[in-house]
Amino acid sequence: MTLELDTETEARIHELAEREQISTTQLIKKLLSTYSTSDAGIEDLFSCAGIWKDRDINQESIRANAWSHDSV
Repeated sequence: MTLELDTETEARIHELAEREQISTTQLIKKLLSTYSTSDAGIEDLFSCAGIWKDRDINQESIRANAWSHDSV
């Protein structure tokens, strides 16, 4: 697999790998392993479950609410 990165991102990856004293390949594998096994994102999603319960939320009501505060 080949990744194409902009110069800034490539430099940042090299800096991080150097700081960790591992190769860039090892760093990327470490990051992938960390994020692929983390349930933090899923927990964050479910922590919001139910916040819209019993509320009439639709595109029109969101727009009406957003624009009602913009009086000139």
